[in-house]
Amino acid sequence: MANFQLDHKTKTDKYSYKAKKGLSRKLVEEISRQKKEPEWMLTTRLQALDQYLKMPIPTWGA
Repeated sequence: MANFQLDHKTKTDKYSYKAKKGLSRKLVEEISRQKKEPEWMLTTRLQALDQYLKMPIPTWGA
């Protein structure tokens, strides 16, 4: 059996996909395309993103 342990100290830098910082329409479309989601799901996600982007940034917190 392989000598492999997975715990909180194990590095997992080898992802198949790593997104850039932030959230954008282009990123949502790209992820949806990679997941091979149906068009209605992409539409729902983009509507949710539009709603999120309209929300004001809270003045409290970090």
